Amino acid sequence: MDSLLTAIFAAAAALTGVALTSYTNFQTQRRNQQFQMDADTAKHEREQVEKQKATTNQRMMEAHITLSRLAREFSITSLDILWRAGMKAEEYDQRYLAACAEVDALRAFAELYEPRLSPEIEELHGQMNLFWGHFNNVLQRTQLGQPVDDRNSSLQSAHAAAREIGSKALLTKWQLACLVPK
Repeated sequence: MDSLLTAIFAAAAALTGVALTSYTNFQTQRRNQQFQMDADTAKHEREQVEKQKATTNQRMMEAHITLSRLAREFSITSLDILWRAGMKAEEYDQRYLAACAEVDALRAFAELYEPRLSPEIEELHGQMNLFWGHFNNVLQRTQLGQPVDDRNSSLQSAHAAAREIGSKALLTKWQLACLVPK
């Protein structure tokens, strides 16, 4: 009977050891799986943040480039080049409409993603309208053979609008640079 009890205790001890080992292995695997899931989740979140940052940076860069193009298009230098080239008012209207499409994209960017920039962009758009009206008057007077010089109010007003557009574009580009995620 002693040998039977010894065998039973030995079997029970072996079963208990197997059970403990199985339980320990199960808990270890569960912790490893949880760790792996947590690591995968953290990696995915980091990737999403980086992707969002890249998208934001791309939008900011495109807005910056558009502002630079608009500032150049509505500059005193551009005015002088187009005027000396003998551009017709109707031709300039087409250039202006193309620039308006660019500013529309810029306005959408500001309204949807960076509302803090909307006031400056709206002011820039308003100055573009003033520039167009005054420069168009200069072109029409030139087409009609009427003299236009530095004292002409339309030319002076176009110059003032050009300076204001340059200032607004510069300010908005600086604000953009401050918003870019580091």
